[in-house]
Amino acid sequence: MPIPDASDGPVTPDGTVFALFKQLHRQLRDQLSDLDDEAVQWVPERLDGSASLPTLPTDERRPGMTWLIGNYGHAREHVGQVQLTRQLFLAERGSRRP
Repeated sequence: MPIPDASDGPVTPDGTVFALFKQLHRQLRDQLSDLDDEAVQWVPERLDGSASLPTLPTDERRPGMTWLIGNYGHAREHVGQVQLTRQLFLAERGSRRP
């Protein structure tokens, strides 16, 4: 799948970002579509189960909840980066307006 997908409308920053989000959503659905309910059901038992994390030594295991919280935090970092980039873009664009 090419990155980014072609924009649905004119090629603009907004259209490109929207196309990327649509592509991400489609990729997630594709990865989960052939799994049964049990495979994708996040129940407390699965979140309490232990697994090794790629950022830790292989013999160190953490609860599945650690993965979930870590991924949430990482996604929030990206939201913050997008917010800062947006602010900088709008500030620069605003300074060029008469």
